[in-house]
Amino acid sequence: MEALTVVALQSKTVAGLLDRIADGHSTLPTCTRILAHTIGRRKVITVLSPPNSGLATEVEAQRLLIPDLIGTKTYDIVHTWTDKELEDGTLNPNPDHMVAKSGLISIQLGIDNMRKCVSGANIVISL
Repeated sequence: MEALTVVALQSKTVAGLLDRIADGHSTLPTCTRILAHTIGRRKVITVLSPPNSGLATEVEAQRLLIPDLIGTKTYDIVHTWTDKELEDGTLNPNPDHMVAKSGLISIQLGIDNMRKCVSGANIVISL
């Protein structure tokens, strides 16, 4: 699967990658190897601390946690918005899964679908 993803993204410009699975010993190294073949920022954001070794050197891996944002303007904006959306029911803290079509082409369809959703449903794509 990694090789197919590399071929699909090779020479493409990407903004970066978000590793939500966050298995530092399998998903993060895979993400950095894939991004090493792209054009652009080559940065992976993850919810776990990146391992000290095993990552592609031409890719930056950064841990990001909400507590890191405490005391910043971004934190205040996000929490004001979140509180309002949770209160009026627009934001659903436990969204249903949505199953998209299968294949790599469906990844973009899944992303487009996520952009339409207010509650951020989890999109499942069968590869």
